[in-house]
Amino acid sequence: MKKILLILLSVLCLGVIIILLLPRTSPFKLFYQGKEPIHIAVAGPMNNRTGKAILMGINLYLDEVNSQGGIDGRKMELLTFDDKNDKGTAVKVASEIADQGKALLVLGHYYSLASFAAGKIYRKNQIPAITASATAEAVTLKNDWYFRVVPNNTVMASFIASYVNRCLKITSASILYADDSYGLSLAEAFEKTAEKLGISIKKKWRFDKVSDDELKRFMKDLEATDNPGMLFMAMHSDVAPKIVKLLKDRGKTWPIIGADSFSSRMFIGELKTYHKEQAAPGYYSDGIYCTSFYMGNVGSEKAYFFEKKFLRKYNMRPSSESACYYDAMHVAAEAIKKAGIRDKKHIRGDRKKVRETLAGFYSRENAIRGITGDIYFDTNGDALRPCSIGVYENQKLLPSFLQYQQLSKFKDIDNIFKKALEGEVIVIEGKTMSNTWVVYAGIHINEVSPLDVRNSAYSADFYLWFRFQEDFNDADIQFMNLKLARDKTVPGNLLGQPIREEIKNGITTRIYHVRADFETEFDFHAYPFDRHSVSIRFHHADWTRDKLIYVPDTRGLPAVQPDIRKGEIKIDTGPGWNTDTDIISYESIISKISSLGNPNLSDSEYVIAYSQFNAVIRIKREHRSIIRTFLPVMGIAVFLCLIHFISPARLRTRVLTSMGAVAANTAYYLKIMSDLSVEYLTVVEYALFTVYVLAVISVLMSIFVYNLHEQGAGRKRKMMFFIYAGRILYPLLVLSAGLLLVFLH
Repeated sequence: MKKILLILLSVLCLGVIIILLLPRTSPFKLFYQGKEPIHIAVAGPMNNRTGKAILMGINLYLDEVNSQGGIDGRKMELLTFDDKNDKGTAVKVASEIADQGKALLVLGHYYSLASFAAGKIYRKNQIPAITASATAEAVTLKNDWYFRVVPNNTVMASFIASYVNRCLKITSASILYADDSYGLSLAEAFEKTAEKLGISIKKKWRFDKVSDDELKRFMKDLEATDNPGMLFMAMHSDVAPKIVKLLKDRGKTWPIIGADSFSSRMFIGELKTYHKEQAAPGYYSDGIYCTSFYMGNVGSEKAYFFEKKFLRKYNMRPSSESACYYDAMHVAAEAIKKAGIRDKKHIRGDRKKVRETLAGFYSRENAIRGITGDIYFDTNGDALRPCSIGVYENQKLLPSFLQYQQLSKFKDIDNIFKKALEGEVIVIEGKTMSNTWVVYAGIHINEVSPLDVRNSAYSADFYLWFRFQEDFNDADIQFMNLKLARDKTVPGNLLGQPIREEIKNGITTRIYHVRADFETEFDFHAYPFDRHSVSIRFHHADWTRDKLIYVPDTRGLPAVQPDIRKGEIKIDTGPGWNTDTDIISYESIISKISSLGNPNLSDSEYVIAYSQFNAVIRIKREHRSIIRTFLPVMGIAVFLCLIHFISPARLRTRVLTSMGAVAANTAYYLKIMSDLSVEYLTVVEYALFTVYVLAVISVLMSIFVYNLHEQGAGRKRKMMFFIYAGRILYPLLVLSAGLLLVFLH
């Protein structure tokens, strides 16, 4: 019986080890059991790249909600429906959703035609719907049950016309539009705003199915037109690439700007299918402007963290569709939380409550703070907010040098009419938007030496460059982790004079060579599994993020003179470290609290946000260094295991051996403390504490088996049981503790 018990204990210990190595499961799995889930329907082109991007964004938000217990203890589940971007199929899908009676709310559809057709079914059956892509006004007009978290075509086209005139300084344009609700409404709104701004509309072309005959007639008419100006293309992403290719192949270089469809992965994906675009990336796409409802590089702090979560989950950067439908799911979840819904027996009443809650998001004060901006609805259910403007370069959509952001209630603009004429301010549908400059920045680190990991200090030699439009005072930047002088003063201007400055096509490029001492706070909690960031961080001293946004320059270090070094990164880390050869560059946001020097705000706390540029190199300890750190601990733990092989009668020897292990452990602990000099606990210290616990257990076990031994033959079997238990379970306990430390860190 005792042998069986010994085997069971061994199996139990091994089971604990296996469980520790298994993937973690949701703590809410049992919590959800027996509770009715909340069903959300999503409708769109589910079987293409657009549909997959939509689902990625929605599921990312659903995972976050469900991992926190869902809504009122109820899990949220998704019902997917493929409408194939077809009007007839969309009607069938909407009817199926209505007949099922399960979905509390619908997300989608993707195209405006599909949304408008399905919207009639949702209105009839009183099912609230939210689209994050269908932009035609007809989708939400006279439909109280349909909402939109992105700007409609009127807002978007008016924004494009204002941008073309105020920022690009173009005074003539031609319009190419699709013969559907999407293209027609975009073209009409653009033409109306262009007339107000004094933009001359040279020509308009309407496209139905973009047949070969239609394209031939278009090119003949276009070539007969004297300078059509900016070509505004109001058409879908599966059609527009054909016209773009045709124009380029005919040698036409007039500037092109598109609506939100040009920012989709489908648009650039279609262009990538052409041979010339494959042979020379950007052959067709370079220089094309378009609007986008989401650009992570110029997004808010929420967008920055969203990008990190998305990259961690899907190992890719989010598309505009993913981001916008993430926000749509966010708005839906917030409405459901506030609506106070009941259960499926009251689905009709719950849908009405959700719709009323959505309509209650009507101002910036009660808006949903999304990653694409503040989301609130007008009387038609449309979101009012600016778009971002991007330009294609090497098949990537990059932020244009000038963006617009909606003004906060704290920002009073003097001489608003003058600034509107200068393009600093634009007004769209009654909303005032102020310009924000984008500055591309980059750092190429030549050398870091010597790296003093213990004191978190290092010297860096690097090139710093900026690409910008108009004027930018790049001397007024503050390095956040610059090492202060002994008198705690900040060293003088590090930049000095640029080693090179070039102005080409209105774009200024400046390059600086910088040498300076930096410091940062290295984190040793995971020591010796610790990883550190050797970083250089800066932001502008005066310009806040509503005026200046840094964007990492993916072009790399601009061409420089032959005498300037541009070799591999040299980092003197000393022995025991591995160094990444790549520099990680990203923009982050830092905040300060101030009244802005405004006496009217003296009793208020106003958060000032700055755009901060970060260049980071990762370092981590070599495996040999980790093993060397743990080797003494492992040796002491194994030494303690040997105690259980000493005769139980030799209590003194057992106890002295345990005390020797404690002394050795203490000596090594003191060495670790002197090497690190940190106030918090590290992983290796937890391992050392584990050795102390094991030593105490060894002493207690030794005393226990000694007493059994002294009680004579009657206790021999019990004594032998515990001796063998110690010889088997004690090493397993040591192994479990080691695996647990590795698993947790």
